[in-house]
Amino acid sequence: MISKKESKVFKDLLEVKPAAQIEKYLEQQGITNRNGQPFSQSFISRVLNGKTAHRELEKHIWDFIEVETLRKQQEETKRAQLLEAAENMTCNV
Repeated sequence: MISKKESKVFKDLLEVKPAAQIEKYLEQQGITNRNGQPFSQSFISRVLNGKTAHRELEKHIWDFIEVETLRKQQEETKRAQLLEAAENMTCNV
C-alpha cells in the first residue's frame, strides 16, 4: 500500500490532477483492470492516497513516477544548460 509520505511526494511531483495524469499514462500503456476496463480516476486516487491496496496498480504508479522524475530531471538539466549558454552570450557582448 502506498504510504502517506509516498502519496505526498507523488502529489508534489505531479502537482496538478495526479490521478488524471496516472489515468492517461495507464491508457497510453494499454494497462487495464482485470475486466479489461481502464482504471477509473476515483480508484486511482484511492490507491494513490493509500486508502486502497492494489499491488498491480501501485507498481504502475511507481513506473509512472519513475518516468516523470526522469523527465523533470532532464527538463531541469536542459534549463540549466540554456541559462548558462544565455549568460555566456550576454557576458561576451
